This record gives sequence, structure tokens and C-alpha cells, in this order.
Amino acid sequence: KLDIPVYPKIIKRPMDLLTMKKKLDDHEYSDAPKFYADFKLMTRNCYTFNPTCTPVHIAGMALSTLFNETWKQLP
Repeated sequence: KLDIPVYPKIIKRPMDLLTMKKKLDDHEYSDAPKFYADFKLMTRNCYTFNPTCTPVHIAGMALSTLFNETWKQLP
């Protein structure tokens, strides 16, 4: 979608926030661990595709940290 031709060669199972939102809206997550797994897949893809110290990699790490802190506080 973003016209990054090498992305599918490197990332075999893409995941992004828009896809996760659609899956939430469509009730495709049967439980919280499935949502968690998709989020972790998305961040792993971010780290794999974007070299360390690049703005996207750093933003992915910050988002992951925020997500983990919030996830721990859920019932």
C-alpha cells in the first residue's frame, strides 16, 4: 500500500494499526491474547524492517513501551 517494494520480501506476515482496528470493528478478535499477538507482530515487523536508531524504529519502541505499560494495568 505504501509502495515499498522490498517490504513483502522482508516481512512475510504484515500487520498494522488500521488492520487491527478493522479486526476490532469486525469482532475478529475472539480474545485479548489474539489482539496482543497482532500488536507484537506489528512491532516485530517494525524492528525487522526499520534499522535501529531510525525514527520509525524508535517510534515503534516508544509505542511498544506505552502498550506494555498499559497492558499490565488491564484486568
